Amino acid sequence: MISTSNGHLYGYLTSIPFLTGTYGSIVSVLSSFTEVSILDTTRITQISPISSINLDNEPGFLALGLYHLAAGINNNVWYYLWLDQKRNGVIKGGELV
Repeated sequence: MISTSNGHLYGYLTSIPFLTGTYGSIVSVLSSFTEVSILDTTRITQISPISSINLDNEPGFLALGLYHLAAGINNNVWYYLWLDQKRNGVIKGGELV
């Protein structure tokens, strides 16, 4: 809410889209406008974060694969490598490919 010196009140409503992508028990969630968190949901009592990736743009859709995260808007898609195939290790922050 914003108030003016004349006594007017202005209210603004912000809506953040809830975007997700899944691959098996791994889930990607848009945690802020340009940050995607990748979570492991194999334990029912505790969800453990695997990695978070900062994107260049706010996405309109997400898709998660075994090694890549796809984030896109309109007709543009960016692919981020989040898991190294050779060493089977997590790439912190992801790598734009």
